[in-house]
Amino acid sequence: MTFFEQAKFGHLEQVKTTTKQVVWLLSGIEVEPRLKQPESFMLEAGFLAQQVEQQLGFIAEAEVKKEKHGIEITVHVDPKDLLEAEEVDPQTLTIINPSEN
Repeated sequence: MTFFEQAKFGHLEQVKTTTKQVVWLLSGIEVEPRLKQPESFMLEAGFLAQQVEQQLGFIAEAEVKKEKHGIEITVHVDPKDLLEAEEVDPQTLTIINPSEN
């Protein structure tokens, strides 16, 4: 995915999709120094889980596992566990510009 490369997270490739999971492989020079600590990829895993939740409408959880050529991130979903829609009133949101404070 282009975003991961632009954000310097590494090269992300979707390798498998089923009705209950999506599996990606994260690799590249940005990933190699961190391979000894797979738990350091929780930011990337959480980002992917959130994207799956928003796209499919189901609660999602991510799992990280070290592989030979990178990090495998598996996002699990349960089609019975629907994401509850949250209502947000855009008028209550305020954008704060740090340079004005």
